[in-house]
Amino acid sequence: NSRVDNIMCILTTKSAAAAEIKTQQQHQQAHYDDLFHLLAVRLRSSSSSSSSPSSPDAGIWEVRQEKPHPGAYLHVSRFNWRDYNMNGIHLEAYVLNKQIQAKEAVVALHCESGWPLEFRQKFVPQISERMRGRLEGWSCYREYGTWKLHVSNEMMSVCEVRVPFGASPDETMERIERQLRRLMTLSADIDDVIANCLHDEVEQENTSSLTLTKEQV
Repeated sequence: NSRVDNIMCILTTKSAAAAEIKTQQQHQQAHYDDLFHLLAVRLRSSSSSSSSPSSPDAGIWEVRQEKPHPGAYLHVSRFNWRDYNMNGIHLEAYVLNKQIQAKEAVVALHCESGWPLEFRQKFVPQISERMRGRLEGWSCYREYGTWKLHVSNEMMSVCEVRVPFGASPDETMERIERQLRRLMTLSADIDDVIANCLHDEVEQENTSSLTLTKEQV
């Protein structure tokens, strides 16, 4: 019995090792680079063809990848989010070397330095509060990862989910796209908070100008 147990243990170990090697061979950076390119094409296509105002694709979505080597990294945004230099408000997804090692992709909402710090300090808490309930609901699907709010000191990261790899890159990409499109459904809230924050800035500028004028008089 001991000999049989030893043989079974060896076979099980070899089988697990073979499965791990197969998984590593599947989840190669080049595979994800190609799949992210296809995802960018799909997002651009669905944005231009969507006709339903309630759809997460409604309106014009901007999809950007880094140049000259796009890789498995992209931003999704709207024009008024000021992400033309990839440092504004954007939805972000990526699978780079660190993610391949951890077998987790990243999908996030960021508000970066393309917006003034004062704006970010208002925008991040406001949009976080609006999102909180929906993020909790989305986190019920464990195979897609658990959403977390990240109100950082730098006021850049709003929320993030680490998406567990599927059995294949195609399955992983399905999970990434599902989470990315969930974030896209929040576009109206993001637009509304942007408008509120900009309105506050204008009000402050008007108040400051009025005060300065009175002092001069």
